[in-house]
Amino acid sequence: MKIPPQIPDSEWLESVSPTTLREAKSLADSASNVVWNFPVLSGKVSDGARNFLVSLDLRSRTFPRADCLCEIGRSRKICRHALAIYFAYFAPLLKAAEAARQLAGISPKKPDVSPSENSIPRKHFFAENFAPKPAFPQECFRAQIDGGAEGISLILPSRESPCYEPIRDVLKASGFVLDVRSRRWFLRGEHNVLNFISAHRDFLEKECRAEYSPKFRHFLRGLKTAKLLCETKEEGENFDLTVRLETHGVSEKEISSALAHGRRYVRRGNGKIVLLSEARLHKISALRERLGHGEISGTENAFRRRFSRAELPSAEAALEELAVGFVPPETWRERSGALRDLSKLEKPPVPEKLFSRLRAYQQIGAAWFWHLHKNGLGGLLADEMGLGKTVQAIAYLAAVFSEETADSRLALLVVPAGLIENWRRELARFAPEIPVRVHHGQKRSAEAKNLFLHGIVLTSYSTLAIDSDFFSARDWHTIFADEAQQIKNRRSRNARSLKDLRAGTRFVLTGTPIENSHEDLRSLFEFLMPGFLPNSKSLSLAAKREWERENLKKLVAPYILRRTKSAVAPELPPRIEQTVWCRFGDAQAKLYEDWKTRSREEIFKLEMAGASDAHLRIAAFSQLLRLRQICTEPRVVSADFPETESAKLRAFRELLDQAQAAGSRMLVFSQFVSVLDFLAEALRADGIPFCRIDGSTRERSRECDRFNASPEIPVFLISLKAGGLGLNITGADTVLHYDPWWNPAAEAQATDRAHRIGQTKTVTAIKLVVADSVEERVLTLQREKRRLLEELFEASEPGNAKISLAEIKELLA
Repeated sequence: MKIPPQIPDSEWLESVSPTTLREAKSLADSASNVVWNFPVLSGKVSDGARNFLVSLDLRSRTFPRADCLCEIGRSRKICRHALAIYFAYFAPLLKAAEAARQLAGISPKKPDVSPSENSIPRKHFFAENFAPKPAFPQECFRAQIDGGAEGISLILPSRESPCYEPIRDVLKASGFVLDVRSRRWFLRGEHNVLNFISAHRDFLEKECRAEYSPKFRHFLRGLKTAKLLCETKEEGENFDLTVRLETHGVSEKEISSALAHGRRYVRRGNGKIVLLSEARLHKISALRERLGHGEISGTENAFRRRFSRAELPSAEAALEELAVGFVPPETWRERSGALRDLSKLEKPPVPEKLFSRLRAYQQIGAAWFWHLHKNGLGGLLADEMGLGKTVQAIAYLAAVFSEETADSRLALLVVPAGLIENWRRELARFAPEIPVRVHHGQKRSAEAKNLFLHGIVLTSYSTLAIDSDFFSARDWHTIFADEAQQIKNRRSRNARSLKDLRAGTRFVLTGTPIENSHEDLRSLFEFLMPGFLPNSKSLSLAAKREWERENLKKLVAPYILRRTKSAVAPELPPRIEQTVWCRFGDAQAKLYEDWKTRSREEIFKLEMAGASDAHLRIAAFSQLLRLRQICTEPRVVSADFPETESAKLRAFRELLDQAQAAGSRMLVFSQFVSVLDFLAEALRADGIPFCRIDGSTRERSRECDRFNASPEIPVFLISLKAGGLGLNITGADTVLHYDPWWNPAAEAQATDRAHRIGQTKTVTAIKLVVADSVEERVLTLQREKRRLLEELFEASEPGNAKISLAEIKELLA
């Protein structure tokens, strides 16, 4: 008895996941028009609401190639649809062959693909007996191109192919003409053909996987394509990078002449043709636009630039993004690799006793500081409030002072005056072995006479500005600027004093690197890495904004480390934000409207008198302040206003009653000390104990400790400016912003006094807002400020968030 012909080998099925096999077998029943056109199996598979045209090339015994319109099939891998037509066609044959072997008494074995005396050649068997004319020939799946220099023709793939419309659009734009009878698209003339191939060869081959006829392949062999070459040369601390076209002997003049005459090719003297790929020329142009500041030399098809150590990560990212085939040398990778992949950071020499106390993300932060220091760079730690930026900085300093050569090192910590005691305590707690001197207060001049040659000097921004000669006379190993939004104005005395200092390494700690605009960020980096950011003075305002939108974030991103609580501290209870609305009573509404009318009239009179914008802004802010104070506490403006008519005071008492009933404790933030005075008076009248911090509070940390240790105290009154940062008040779980203002970053900092590591309860942040008032309009401004911060960390669309005169007048409307 003759054995039926062998079935195509199916060893490759062993590498397919069981899930895919099950899905394929269930889809096999939906397969239709399945045909065998050796060696390709073709058909249609219905997968729910979609139909897929499929082909499966079985030439390979172990790695067959699939062609399907699904996502997996487009990468030429085996998908469930390809397996479905395999099972639909061959499963019955497999069963029949196995039955025949059993009848003949032959044990199963691996198929023999060679013809034998007991079998008909596979091709003949399938072609004669099982293969009617293919219903879906190969051209359904790929475009086919034929022709040569004189002209080419192209057949589009099936309309169901994802490449159908893109190819058709390219053909129309390139001057192809459709012959309706043959359904072929024709392009004639050598100039047109060469320009088309130069512009679209990569698209046809890589994205559309077009099939070429032998004649067309022979034509392509005579064409050379100018490839991109990247060359790097190390020059001391810098790297010279050249990206150019490999022109195969064609001169710059010939290339420029060809491009000027609309030719994307150059014919050499020996008759060879060099194609000038438009896509590759565009990459050089895009690279020049992205990294062209300080370009040494370059032409339309060549770019040369010298990069400093600070520019390596952003340059490498741009070169990878533009896919120019760049392979960085070893020293380049060593300097930039760890900044682009934090997993490559080396462990810093932090004393093990301290290092083991750090959380994993804090260890990474310390290692990040150390890597930057070792490479002579600076950085900005922008972790969310409450994630321990202070302890990460201390861990780095512990590593610095643990080295054998650290005997004569000086580090400087510049912090807001209210945080000096907090930093002193934290240094004593985590790194007691490091000598610390506080240079602040009235006795500092006498203490300064005693030379301090080793350890950490702790001072405030205001003291630094006053004693700038004392600080600038020294060489500092490391400078940390904490809450560095203090130097966001580059022309301020604080900023100038800090930037004038000499230091080997500089770092910034701030959760809000942008409070107003990109100028804040630029000011910080002028301190961190002087000369790193290109000078934008020569640009117009519009061009400057465009450059910042496109390039600033990419340049500074490697030197900003930002982690959020949700990412690194998932165990931290959530934060709930809500807005509580209250409405004016009749008396308060009348007072508000009277002041608003008076404000408009005053601004109008100043405008008519020709007052300058600066004068108008001052006047407008003054009137805006009065309206905000009326919303918050009318008695600030009108001393005889009845207490019972204050809308917010009523709402505050209700919220405090609810908090006490729920066992919650509340932080109350206000920008106005006078408002805190009225709240304190109301709490005393109600017999409710409270804590308080404002600008006059000397021992802020002691007051915080008292509140955290005293559950019987339900409320903590805090001035936003004096207590909005640097405090740990996890004893409260409710934060009330009594008078919200335009800067959401300041409010977030205040809320994070309670929502930080150590908090075990869900934190509720409440904004108390008067409806139909200037406060309601402020919420729109807050959203714009928040978008500006997100632009730095999440690449959202930036905006110019400075408050203009027009915006102030709109608030007064």
